[in-house]
Amino acid sequence: DELGHKEKMYAHHFGQACWAGVRIILKQNSIESPVIFDMLLHVFSEMPMEEFKNHALAHGVTDEQWVWFLQYSASFFGNLGNYRNYGDSKFIPKLSEPSFRLIVQASGS
Repeated sequence: DELGHKEKMYAHHFGQACWAGVRIILKQNSIESPVIFDMLLHVFSEMPMEEFKNHALAHGVTDEQWVWFLQYSASFFGNLGNYRNYGDSKFIPKLSEPSFRLIVQASGS
């Protein structure tokens, strides 16, 4: 509440511009980054995290695979794409494709 109306409007529009720019950064990172971004956003917005984890474990995912999925997702969001932000180093999930699919399916998306 210490910000005046002008500062609040500036912060709001600055945040809107940053969010709009995410798509540009994703496309510059790799052609597949926007699709992965949308998928991860959708997966994490379907249900509360604890419920999501329980669904994944009930589908046969191990605790270790769950952690690997979270690590991949955090790296992806942190780098705004599937390449490290400091160079041409692509990263992939540690878990297998079938395990990754199980987790996505467990989200209900």
